[in-house]
Amino acid sequence: MFKFLLKPNWLAAHILVITLALSLSSLGLWQLNRLKQTKIYNQKVLTKMTLAPKSLAELDKEYDFRSNLTDLYYLPVRLKGHFDPKNEILLRGRSYSGQAGYSILTPFITNNYTIMVERGWVPIKYNNPPIKEAMPPEGEIEILGKIYPSQQIPSGWLANFAPKDPTGKLKIMAYANMQRISEQTDYDLLDFYIKLDQQIPEQTKDLPLALIPEKLDNDNHLSYALQWFSFVLIGLVGYALIIRKRALER
Repeated sequence: MFKFLLKPNWLAAHILVITLALSLSSLGLWQLNRLKQTKIYNQKVLTKMTLAPKSLAELDKEYDFRSNLTDLYYLPVRLKGHFDPKNEILLRGRSYSGQAGYSILTPFITNNYTIMVERGWVPIKYNNPPIKEAMPPEGEIEILGKIYPSQQIPSGWLANFAPKDPTGKLKIMAYANMQRISEQTDYDLLDFYIKLDQQIPEQTKDLPLALIPEKLDNDNHLSYALQWFSFVLIGLVGYALIIRKRALER
């Protein structure tokens, strides 16, 4: 009844179906591996975020800012100094509860370091820094936040779709790129920045709105894996039904 399956055209069909099934299954397994890696990475970040905050001097001595930045990212940090709102910039394309606006990046000057601090969010109408409605307190301030890597312009084919900043001195940028910001200031900025969690004294003005804590999720790797496996199942079941129909016809 099924001897026709040994004919050359059917053998070629078998090879094609098996090849497609293996290829799609490998894509599903790849997504499961990506899911595992993402979970490990997220757990590592969460663990770092719950550590006790240290000063920049302590972190510099422990990690060396000039050579080992990766291990610094997402660590809590506590420092004292003052803001320089005259040299702050806005990061465009930042939304808050569905509203378009900007994040404010302001230089924070300590005795030994100058670092950019993302202080919060303002609506899109505030587009000319420094923004008086979001001025930080004057004098010495103590801040608590987490270290984030300097943002880079995407490379490769993604660069064709990424927003780009013009040359020259800018008040509004697409990326929190410390090297780019250093070029238009007199500061020797550290090559990372801080997202503000808390400051003492607290902000007396209504703006900027506090940053929404980031949620670490597992992306869509599981759903993608299930899609690939479902394609395999649909294909194999469909092929089996085709074989059954041809067998009955014979």
